[in-house]
Amino acid sequence: MKKTTLLAGAVLLSFLAGGRASAQLSKNPDKFLGNITTRNSVNGGGYEFKSKWNQLTCENESKWSSIQGGGTNSWNWGGTDAAYNYCKKNNLLFKFHCLAWGSQYPNWIEKQTPEARYKAIVAWYDAVKRRYPDLKMIDVVNEAIQGHQKGTIYFEEAMGGKGESGYDWIINAFELAHQRWPDAILIYNDFNTFQWQKNEFIDLCTKLRDYGAPIDAYGCQSHDLTDINFNTFKAACEEKQNKLKMPMYSTEYDIGTDNDQQQLTQYKTQIPYMWERPYFAGLTLWGSTYGTTWTTNGNSGILNKNGKNRPAYDWLVEYMASEKARTAKSPFPGMLKEADLYIKPQGPRISMGEASKIDLRAKLRTKKIDHIDFYASGKLYVTLTEAPWVVDFTPAKLGATPLKAVMVADDGTEYERYGSVTVVAARSPYKNTPMPGTLQIEDFDKGLEGSAYHDSDKKNSGNRNYRNDTYVDFSSGNGGVVVSQTEDGEWLEYTINVREEGLYSYDLTAASGVKGSSVNFQVKQEDGTYTDITGDLVIPCAKPGNWANYRTIHGRFNQTLKAGKQIFRLNIVKGGAYLDKIQFKQVVLKDDISLSLKVSPEKSYVKEPLDIQVEAADAEAIKNVILYINKQKQQTFTKLPVQFTYTPEEAGDYEIMVEATDTAGCLSKVYTQNLTVERKRIPFKGAIVVPGTIEAENFDMMGEGYSFHDSDDIDEGKTSYRSDNEGVDIKQANDGYVIFNTQNGEWLDYTLDVQEAGIYDFAITLSTNTDKGIYQFVLVGEDGKETALMQRRTVAAYKNFDAYKTVKTTTMGALPKGHCILRLKFFAPMNVDKMVLSLNEEKTKQWIETGIEGLKQNTAGTWNVYTTAGSLLGQIHASDTDLLEDKAAELTPQGGVYLLMNIETNETRKIQVVK
Repeated sequence: MKKTTLLAGAVLLSFLAGGRASAQLSKNPDKFLGNITTRNSVNGGGYEFKSKWNQLTCENESKWSSIQGGGTNSWNWGGTDAAYNYCKKNNLLFKFHCLAWGSQYPNWIEKQTPEARYKAIVAWYDAVKRRYPDLKMIDVVNEAIQGHQKGTIYFEEAMGGKGESGYDWIINAFELAHQRWPDAILIYNDFNTFQWQKNEFIDLCTKLRDYGAPIDAYGCQSHDLTDINFNTFKAACEEKQNKLKMPMYSTEYDIGTDNDQQQLTQYKTQIPYMWERPYFAGLTLWGSTYGTTWTTNGNSGILNKNGKNRPAYDWLVEYMASEKARTAKSPFPGMLKEADLYIKPQGPRISMGEASKIDLRAKLRTKKIDHIDFYASGKLYVTLTEAPWVVDFTPAKLGATPLKAVMVADDGTEYERYGSVTVVAARSPYKNTPMPGTLQIEDFDKGLEGSAYHDSDKKNSGNRNYRNDTYVDFSSGNGGVVVSQTEDGEWLEYTINVREEGLYSYDLTAASGVKGSSVNFQVKQEDGTYTDITGDLVIPCAKPGNWANYRTIHGRFNQTLKAGKQIFRLNIVKGGAYLDKIQFKQVVLKDDISLSLKVSPEKSYVKEPLDIQVEAADAEAIKNVILYINKQKQQTFTKLPVQFTYTPEEAGDYEIMVEATDTAGCLSKVYTQNLTVERKRIPFKGAIVVPGTIEAENFDMMGEGYSFHDSDDIDEGKTSYRSDNEGVDIKQANDGYVIFNTQNGEWLDYTLDVQEAGIYDFAITLSTNTDKGIYQFVLVGEDGKETALMQRRTVAAYKNFDAYKTVKTTTMGALPKGHCILRLKFFAPMNVDKMVLSLNEEKTKQWIETGIEGLKQNTAGTWNVYTTAGSLLGQIHASDTDLLEDKAAELTPQGGVYLLMNIETNETRKIQVVK
């Protein structure tokens, strides 16, 4: 029976029709001796390429940056077309180099989001597919070992990240390539694979293989072979092949030295050793003519500057003509791929004694599959005789388990592929947890990811000293070990022994450094579904960024629990919490314990006290009453009636809950009242009288996102002028306090008390280091909608943060009389001291006389613009957020009063343009 130890892919009956020129150095029909383009030309080496080599790789022409570096709609296929067409015409094997490389890629992808970058990468793959649909050999990913290319991160971010394998993005890169070129030999290519980073190379390729990626061969560039000892070189080749068991290429071979004897020695020892190995598929010289090779330290070419042969070239001609070279076996007869055979387990780890499906992705191109033998730990496990080629594998031994699939064709030819899985213990409790009792959250069940737990990043970045059987993150906290760095959608499961059927309460101890973290509890039903028994529980955040403040959340399960062993699931609804423990207690209810709960006032605001009152029909029978707010215990009362004052510090929904215990230890039902606490806008020092002065630091009190917005929660000034600024930067400067370090998108609100409606002059005292549009004043309506008072303003040729100047601006419409909200919006860094608002009497008079309707909202539509004499100047197109005065200013020749008419609604307006 014929055997091809292909391991990754296989055979085509013959190479290409028409044969090759007899002058080509390689006489072996199954192995190539190739070279690269020279100075962007196929025949740039001073000779006819096809006279020496039977395989061609573009040095640079087919790299992504060479083809699409000019922009998303700029494609330069000329160099690749020339090389590809030359190979087609002359029956040479063409290798596409390369699809994904973190060195030569279009720079414009760096500015894209990972999602947009992924679309760009797929579009690049698709463009190559359309241009070269029949590629037979591809370097899919190039030089992705950690530290090799700084731009690798742009591909990694876009294509799936490191993931469970550490190389998920590379697996996805190969899957995309295989979908488009199923008949191509797909290669991973890298350097330093013989000496300095051999182990990293083996790890990467092993992970790709064992995770079922369609990788057909590994490419060793071979730039690191100039000074290597032969025994070291030989041992490296043997180690790589013994561990990977896949076809190998030497993809960029050069011996960079001017010493003829050293170059000859390396050629004579290294090339025969590789060439005569049955797993070796071909060798590509990375240039051959002096001055055109990659190596700069010495000359790696085998043709001298004068064009004459160096000794290594003469030897290469002689060796390629030898019997050993001509008859050496190849993993790819005909140099092309006949077979797909990839072993894809459900995951890299499977459970002992539990059935797991292993997919054998199998295909032959010119033959038929007779059967596939599947081996585990060297023993035949099953023989498959028909598709689908799926093995139901139940492991019987713990530890690393080598796998092998042997696909037998109808003519008896065999094709092999190797793989591996790790068998771990079947799911079981980590510790026995009774109910009632205390459950440590880090003691979730033992078992596989996706079975006993789910963690999003597949790596344990915390305390591995506690458990090393899981990807879940642990940290030290609250006097012990806690589950940390939780993410949305993660979950943990526990086998819990419920001693007695009944109703139970829970006390969850946890901490969070971010607002909004939440979890819930579920219990698994007999049919495999899960029932929510708590609803979402919000973990309190005492201070953003602080995970050391642990709180306890109390409640009761919303249904009784059956006695016996049950599976509980703790779901991470919204991540960010550190989870410590849960205490379970059985609840004995007594229906006749009656309480009344009253919370007032009904309309509640932040920092305004709530009055909570609790009374009982039979106070003498009650031992105590416990008050909870948002499931956190506030106080235990032993006397009734209860009167308690609580001042909410934040806006949001609040649950006020009380429960009573009688003298016999029985509990009442839970009494609750829900209310919404709202923010109330409060001027910092009272409404600012206008005309008058606004000190910039005296913005309204209401909180981040309500009366101001700052890009972070750190007050860089640390002046202690205000304690409610939540990150707005205030410092002492210009003989007082100023707002500084503003960022694009930030804003501050001020409550004004306008004494007289009219057009106002704004004199703002500021400093800056830019002359771009840096600020704008708008009015904010009760519905939160903004109405612009002026266009964005600039401070021309003034770039000094340490010197303040006053800039004057006039509103384009009137400020209304009475109370209103003025918003100062920032678009660039600046420091602001104060704003002086004064009535512009002349423009106010004009406003009154002309009836100008400046600042009116609902501006969307197309408007005709007329002079007051009725002459049509043109049209403007406005959205609902545009200021008509701004749009008209682009059209009108000078400032003044103009008339507008909406061509769709016939609405007319009178506006004033300031220039």
